[in-house]
Amino acid sequence: LVVQGLDSSRGPPPEKQVTLAYLSAPRLGNRNQPDAPFAWPAREFLRGWLIGKQVNFSVDYANQQGRQFGTVTTDDGTSVSQVVVA
Repeated sequence: LVVQGLDSSRGPPPEKQVTLAYLSAPRLGNRNQPDAPFAWPAREFLRGWLIGKQVNFSVDYANQQGRQFGTVTTDDGTSVSQVVVA
């Protein structure tokens, strides 16, 4: 997920990429590899549900390459990870 900060008083709001922690999602393909089954519907589900909405996130851990993994919840406290798995 790409999350944006709220403060845009000094230009575009800052962005941060957070991967949902403890989940393994189907991967989108590339030129050499086709999409994994359900990759596109999973992406579109998240996009349709969360785009433009305010969310809260916390970074749980990062790997050696610096990729950050975390927990994301909606304003009403709904866990994005739990909804995706359900």
